[in-house]
Amino acid sequence: MKKLTYLAFIAILLFSCKKEDELVHSLSLDKTELTVDVDQTFTLIADYQPNSKNLSYEWSSSDPSIAAVDTGGRVRGVSAGKATITVKVNELTAACEITVSPLAIKALKLNKSGSLLDIGMKDTLKALIEPVNASDKKIRWTVLNADVATVNSTGLVVAVGAGSTEVIATSGNGKAEARCRITVNEMKVTGINLQKTELSMERGASEKLLASVKPANASNPTVIWTSSEPEIARVSPKGEVRGLQNGTAVITARTEDGDFSVSCKVTVIPVAVQSVIIDKASLEMLIYSQQELKAQVFPASADNKNVRWESSNESIARVSAEGKVEAIKPGSCLIYAISEDGGKKPIAK
Repeated sequence: MKKLTYLAFIAILLFSCKKEDELVHSLSLDKTELTVDVDQTFTLIADYQPNSKNLSYEWSSSDPSIAAVDTGGRVRGVSAGKATITVKVNELTAACEITVSPLAIKALKLNKSGSLLDIGMKDTLKALIEPVNASDKKIRWTVLNADVATVNSTGLVVAVGAGSTEVIATSGNGKAEARCRITVNEMKVTGINLQKTELSMERGASEKLLASVKPANASNPTVIWTSSEPEIARVSPKGEVRGLQNGTAVITARTEDGDFSVSCKVTVIPVAVQSVIIDKASLEMLIYSQQELKAQVFPASADNKNVRWESSNESIARVSAEGKVEAIKPGSCLIYAISEDGGKKPIAK
């Protein structure tokens, strides 16, 4: 009887050992996918079956520069991207795909809320972001009224005209912005200069007068041009003077702001003769015969077109005041047509 009982005990013991060996071991994580922000932490929980208090968990990250994990399964987002967190027990592993979202700018401030400038002055605005470790630190700069001030991509403001406007700094994601009011003082005109105070020009000619307003960055640099004798010398709104007829006129440049003025005396003179041309370069004549020459004065607008005719040897050929040549005896001589204005003379043989 004792022998039977002993055999039964051995059988039960063997059966129990076989069941333990047949147990299925498993390892899992409470999350297989997880999204965190930069610097955000989250603890993953590993579940090993069957439970045991003497297990050693090995944690690792496929890319610690994106997501780091400590020995307790605590995950921290390091930078934007994706990484895989793996836990290992014995030969079993389980993994969780971690997506680290970029850390956006949540608040934006400027180093100043307002700036008072004169025209031509510059100021640099600086953007202060929160959090300071935001992934995308890009700032977009805009200005409401570019006629008052301009701003570049680094926050450099340039005052260009009197008035008031706002410079706006906006975060890359468009969710945060800050503003600075820019006020540009009006620059009053203090004077005006003209590069010439006297000008002589031929009738029909044109010349531009240049007026410079002081200061150069005056808010209203408008200059009004007038002529005392517009029938003699006319002036355009841009200071271009044209001589219309002989005489004298005074051209005045006056500032719209401050009523400062400066003048230039313009003398319009006759158009001078530049050259004379005779219609024939040479003549062959019989004794006692006559031929008529014609002279043309250039430019055609010359005021005095009169010419004087002369012969270099009147014993060979004479020429009348009208340019009629008479052959006297064999030989050669020169016939001149001399302009009354300037003494220009071509030659005909």
